[in-house]
Amino acid sequence: MRQKRFLSIFLGLLVHVLVISSAADIKNLNIWPMPKDVSHGHGSLYLDNDFELKTDGSRYPDSSGILKDGFLTLIDLVKGTHVIEANFSHLDSSLLLKGIHIVVSSPSDELQHGIDESYKLYIPAAQGNPLYAHLEAQTVYGALHGLQTFSQVCHFNFTSRAIVVHQVPWTIVDQPRFSYRGLLIDTSRHYQPVAMIKKVIDSMSYAKLNVLHWHIVDSQSFPLEIPSYPKLWDGAYSVSERYTFTDAAEIVRQKAVAAGLRCILSNQERWYLDHLDATWQDFYINEPLTNITDPKQQALVLGGEVCMWGERIDASDIEQTIWPRAAAAAERLWTPYDKLPKDPAQVVGRLAHFRCLLNQRGVAAAPVVGFGRSAPRGPANLPSPQLQPHNTATSSSDTTLSPSHSPPANRS
Repeated sequence: MRQKRFLSIFLGLLVHVLVISSAADIKNLNIWPMPKDVSHGHGSLYLDNDFELKTDGSRYPDSSGILKDGFLTLIDLVKGTHVIEANFSHLDSSLLLKGIHIVVSSPSDELQHGIDESYKLYIPAAQGNPLYAHLEAQTVYGALHGLQTFSQVCHFNFTSRAIVVHQVPWTIVDQPRFSYRGLLIDTSRHYQPVAMIKKVIDSMSYAKLNVLHWHIVDSQSFPLEIPSYPKLWDGAYSVSERYTFTDAAEIVRQKAVAAGLRCILSNQERWYLDHLDATWQDFYINEPLTNITDPKQQALVLGGEVCMWGERIDASDIEQTIWPRAAAAAERLWTPYDKLPKDPAQVVGRLAHFRCLLNQRGVAAAPVVGFGRSAPRGPANLPSPQLQPHNTATSSSDTTLSPSHSPPANRS
């Protein structure tokens, strides 16, 4: 009964929203990756200082704390490093968002390929007290995606010292286009500290990537402890550049990453992040279903992954080599094909906003202008990246930004 009432509220309030359908409208929304269906209004709400999580009517018991941890992460993300000093004593209480009400249909948190990652998010306009956002998902993992989307419509207001949700009411109905949306990291060519790997995993969730492909060992080094073969990790670069069995298990458990999934992808080398001369536009236009016209064959494509091979990266530059180019591929894998602009110039402003959001969250994402991991070209008040042509040769003054590129080493 509660779920039916939730659905009635969800559908009944659609009349109050402005539907966003055309590419011209979508490019003005700062959500990445773009959801399947989005509508919004023009009002604003403030997050209550005691913003809370409600789960009445949810079948998910949260015994492992996944949902609670996701909610606490949401609070940390929207607050950032700011001190919330808002005084709401004189504010109309109908403008305060008290919390978020999450209803998860499945009691299971078993993670496997093909799991339902869909969600429905509704953030109301001022219409009464108490006021709650509503998030509905089939599984807890869909709910986590919904929380990530919620975090992107919240902003710290430097005048009121409060967290504000603009453009309410929001109605978002979302699900991924592909079930496999991965990132490969390579710790065999250069060691990556455990803390950095965990940080990369966190940043993956911001872009709704869902599979970590950890290339731990290769001919160059064997840094992983195998208890039954204790001498194998003598092949590490040094005694301090190793992963204990417990380290590896903790990394896998941190985000419950599923292992052993197949990946079928056309033109995969175009998503090699170590190809520093590849721009984010190259990543964005790389369509996994290119030249696959048979619907039965298209159904066999599980998704794709961006590959961060490790010959030319270490802990000092892995993040700016991954981001924002991996985000371009992430939207290609998440957003429905008919919602993807054919011209990357239509999303450059939104991607630049997401890149700034990553920076604010402590992720060293590179600028959207330039090649892979390029440095900023000048002060922040330079002309908009939209004015920069795609794949245009650099001027003589910019030649130092052009990366060296050599054929990739033999990989397995």
